[in-house]
Amino acid sequence: PEFDKYPEFGFLQVGEPKSHLLGAVLEGEFKSFYKTRPSTVNVGSLDSLGGQSSDLITNTVLQQSLPSARLVIFSSNEFVADKALRLLASANGIVSSNIVNLIENTVDWAVQDSALLSIRNRGYFSRTLKPMAQSKQIYWEYLNYALALSGLMVVFVVYKMYQAHRRRSHRLLLKEVGIDAK
Repeated sequence: PEFDKYPEFGFLQVGEPKSHLLGAVLEGEFKSFYKTRPSTVNVGSLDSLGGQSSDLITNTVLQQSLPSARLVIFSSNEFVADKALRLLASANGIVSSNIVNLIENTVDWAVQDSALLSIRNRGYFSRTLKPMAQSKQIYWEYLNYALALSGLMVVFVVYKMYQAHRRRSHRLLLKEVGIDAK
């Protein structure tokens, strides 16, 4: 993408934009393709496996789906390719998981698992940092080290103060009992 030349989309737009059908979602009862065709099951291999009657197995062709069947069709699988994900990340500087979430949510919807849908629809994504000069990187790195070290020093001082307080308390307790502790 070249956002300097084409600030709106990053690419040269050719022709008039218009909507296109990119996918379809169908829900309901579907007639089987094999309803009027002979079964394609190899009877010889089934007899050797289970010992069941081959008539029973070859006559179990589905005539139609359940009324609650769901079917999702996307016009292409290119949008889930690694190339598309990298292109999207380079375009806006964000490593987005929206495409992966779409596929996960589609599977969850198709198998009617609404609990997983509610968990995933939170819209979390990671953002990359903006590039900065080497000197600024060093400044922030050393500031991070200094803050971490000063935090450790504060914890150490508080610990030493706590130890001193416990020692004083112990000495006072021992004095009350009549034992001289040095």
